[in-house]
Amino acid sequence: MEGSVANTQQGMQEFPTRKAIAVCGCGNDGRLGLGSCDSQNRITLIPFFLGGTNSTDTTNSNNNEKKNNHDGNMPGIIQTLRVGGYHNFVITTTGVYGWGLNENGQLGLGRGTAASVLQPTRINFFDEHPVIDISCGAYHTFAWTVDGLFACGKNDEGQLGLSTDSDYMEFTMVLNATQINKNKKEEEEEEEKKKTTINKTTGESLGECRLIKRAQLTHLSCGTHHTLLAFRDVEITAEEEETEIEKETEYEKERRRQHFPLLILATGKGDFGELGYDGDTWSILQAKAKRMQSALQVEIQQHHQQKGLENNTVSDYPELIEKKWKPLKQRRAAFSSTRFQPVRLPMIVEPSVIPSSVYPLEIISLHAMHLHSSVVFRDTSPGKDNTYLDINTGRMRTFHWGCYYCNQVEDEASSIPREEEEKSGVSLHAGNETIFRYPMNSTSSSKVEVMGSGILGLGEEDSFETTWVSLPLPHQVEDLPVRTIDGREHYLILLGNRMVLGFGDNMHGQLALDDSFDVVLSPTTVIQVGDKVKCPPLPYSSSTSTSHTNNTSTNTSSDTLWTVESICDMACGLRHSVFVVEVRPST
Repeated sequence: MEGSVANTQQGMQEFPTRKAIAVCGCGNDGRLGLGSCDSQNRITLIPFFLGGTNSTDTTNSNNNEKKNNHDGNMPGIIQTLRVGGYHNFVITTTGVYGWGLNENGQLGLGRGTAASVLQPTRINFFDEHPVIDISCGAYHTFAWTVDGLFACGKNDEGQLGLSTDSDYMEFTMVLNATQINKNKKEEEEEEEKKKTTINKTTGESLGECRLIKRAQLTHLSCGTHHTLLAFRDVEITAEEEETEIEKETEYEKERRRQHFPLLILATGKGDFGELGYDGDTWSILQAKAKRMQSALQVEIQQHHQQKGLENNTVSDYPELIEKKWKPLKQRRAAFSSTRFQPVRLPMIVEPSVIPSSVYPLEIISLHAMHLHSSVVFRDTSPGKDNTYLDINTGRMRTFHWGCYYCNQVEDEASSIPREEEEKSGVSLHAGNETIFRYPMNSTSSSKVEVMGSGILGLGEEDSFETTWVSLPLPHQVEDLPVRTIDGREHYLILLGNRMVLGFGDNMHGQLALDDSFDVVLSPTTVIQVGDKVKCPPLPYSSSTSTSHTNNTSTNTSSDTLWTVESICDMACGLRHSVFVVEVRPST
């Protein structure tokens, strides 16, 4: 027996843990990265990030990796995962890889490229522009690089902050390096000052943030159809400076510049108040006309399908034009913003000469979600409320704005940031008519609270909670901290580095349960340490896409099994789930 244990330990040492990407759920558009459009209701490793092979033979792993990687470069060690509605990015030590839907250019591959990318593909843009971070919306992507802030994908709601509402098929500059990376070397800053407001790579003009002369970007977050940016030490120049005479002195120019220790900007769709500001009359009228046109087009397409007609113009259907296009309930005016504008946070919207290093507020996190937004500040100013939770040298204050949930009608006040005063030091996550609250930076608590309507994880399909209620979690996870919650129609809860719970929509297997579970009503284990997960060969064969009842179901003969040793991160697409895991070949 002792000899057997010793042999097992020796075997495990021969196969050290490796970081990998695991997926499940809907495979449409190649969003699972497995080489096909098949869905998976069982956790499956993407073989590409294990060296392009499902073999546990490590002696030839490098050769296999080079052989199966299209550009001949090794994928490198996984560092960061970013997931959009239908597309994905992974940042590694050697580059950036993307896969999934690219119909609107959200992968930034350029015109003439495939609308769907079925396997992880190296994004060459980042070979010339070293990446700092990436954030993904439903159909759009932002890339923070050392050379500036770039965006690509759908811009129909202004979510890119660029001038036209057409799709941007390749990464296009929104802000240059001086505008977002203030602490670059002085000579680099001077060189950036000489640049015009034209992106010389694509020929497109910069976004509507040209009045930012110098700043340091600190946070970037994309919601479903909107985008948030957070800055510190921002220098803004009045718009009329562009028309001033050339002989104006630097002193006169400096007088018109305003300094903001902190600033949060938003752009995109703002129907529910998720931008943190309201639209002007023109933007509201534009949005209304766009929605009416879109609704008419949908009606016409449906009419064509029902009657079997060829495409005709809107004027051929007067009964559709006369139809009353009204929302189901009275609510705030729909609008979209095509340029970044300040969120109406009272404590940071006023200029100040105080540098951010001594300013009493610091932005800890920024989160753009579905119809909702939130920010967490560390406040070091003297406070009267002793119930605030002290973390490090200040108290955490959470503000959020957007959808009210619980079927409440959004009014003008929904765009005004409101503080979560009942509990301090909390993180929020919002899905479709659902919002969660959980302690941030907790090391020993797994308490989660939920509010809203629909599937809330309370054991029923049609819950309705207008106040915070505790989400019932399995008793064995009570000592595991909640690291993050994600999802819109299905929800994942990462507990420490050991377990992911999930509930909600499982129509496509996004919760790693078989086809008999269309919905999951209570938090259920999706993946945990010790699970055996399969890795198919590459290229992936559709013959291996079979139904399984749990994570330890029978594999096909060509699959290999790997044991989950740690769960590093996870994220939800609209109908798929992605995990960063450390795995070891099963022996």
